[in-house]
Amino acid sequence: MNGKTGMYVGIIISVVIVLAIVGISVGLYAFKGNAIGEPVATKDPAKLEKIEMTLDLARLINMPSGGGAEVPYNEAVKLAMEYGDNFAEDAGKPFPEENEKLKAILVKLEEAAEMGMGSDVKLVFSSLPEMSPKTEWEIRGTLYAIAKIAAYASMARNKNGDLAGAEKAMRAGLLWGYRLFKNGDDFVAYKYAGVCSVSEALGAAMDLYMKGDATKKAAADDLNKEYRKAGDRWFDKVSIILKPDLKINAADLWNMAENDKDKAWRREGVMWLGVSQWTYAFGPQRPAVQKYLESLTHSPDPVIAKLAKEAYTMKREDMNAVAFNLPR
Repeated sequence: MNGKTGMYVGIIISVVIVLAIVGISVGLYAFKGNAIGEPVATKDPAKLEKIEMTLDLARLINMPSGGGAEVPYNEAVKLAMEYGDNFAEDAGKPFPEENEKLKAILVKLEEAAEMGMGSDVKLVFSSLPEMSPKTEWEIRGTLYAIAKIAAYASMARNKNGDLAGAEKAMRAGLLWGYRLFKNGDDFVAYKYAGVCSVSEALGAAMDLYMKGDATKKAAADDLNKEYRKAGDRWFDKVSIILKPDLKINAADLWNMAENDKDKAWRREGVMWLGVSQWTYAFGPQRPAVQKYLESLTHSPDPVIAKLAKEAYTMKREDMNAVAFNLPR
């Protein structure tokens, strides 16, 4: 090889090396979370779009005006939390008005249903435990169980021939669920409970009008079809998080935390990365997750910063408590 040929070879080698470095840099820039892994369940950008649920409830029920509904709603949740460990189980039984404690919660729901609620009002229930992977499913279960009281009361009243009372309870449950979804605090537990509660109330409505008012039966059927468009997407997305073995893809959680259009799901991604760092992330993934969480502790969003700090400091031994509180 002469000097000129050697020079050309050297240039070619240098170009190849530069291109390789650039390629690696571009790859890292294009997906800065690649040390955490590649998203699977959230790879499709459509998974990160905000799931809206807009129902014309006025087709089925009278819509209240004014404001103040958040007050009896807070009282209903407080009563539910004071009920005890069997609340969710008891709330899912027929004839809830035979139980004075459950009846008191229903009274609060029906009271709230006669009051309006502004679009800017947030339902934030201070009597609930602080949100975390250890408490999320308990919170969702409590809020959903409140809706079951109204649904079962509606069916019981209808069975006893009290159509007006059945409609009153169904209406209270439907407004509760819809408002939870629309006005609930920006956490998946609130929104998911709202989705499930709307389903419960529409089920009660279809049962109520099955052999009665044909116009309202058609309205209930149509609302249920519209609800399913959002509900099915929510159930599908929740399945990304709800894993019995807690093995949640860390890259999917990172993708939610960074790119989801819904604030509730961004918070969800951060919160559950604290679990995934111990159940899914191994080798270089775990320090990458921990570095990412540590960076978020300095977020200008105080809720994200708080959730990130709590996630970052989760320990392996916390996983038993998280698993224990998953829905059965």
